[in-house]
Amino acid sequence: AAVEQLRVFFADPKTSMNPRLTFPDNKATDLVDMYDMPRVMDAIALIQDKMPAPAVRALKGWFTSFLSKVDEIKSHYHPELTGLAGGAYDVLRMSIATFLGKSDIVREQAATVQLR
Repeated sequence: AAVEQLRVFFADPKTSMNPRLTFPDNKATDLVDMYDMPRVMDAIALIQDKMPAPAVRALKGWFTSFLSKVDEIKSHYHPELTGLAGGAYDVLRMSIATFLGKSDIVREQAATVQLR
């Protein structure tokens, strides 16, 4: 059931969430606002070995796109913000990078957090 829910939310072209929200005129607005994304990432990590390979590839594709948008926009996730917003950016970026196996991003973000 969890795999099907992930497929519907992230991978099905008819129902999936676009990593970047858009207005009807196709102008990009902002990122999907998901402070619980690290929990979603943890859940995916727990079941990914039981998931079909195409499903894992689809999720990795979605999160690769989302991570590039996080790096591009930064808006309310801007890393120089203090408090919840800045911390949310750090956790979000590192959790996605961990799932994607991008340890260089995790190390870079951890170093940035230490400097702040």
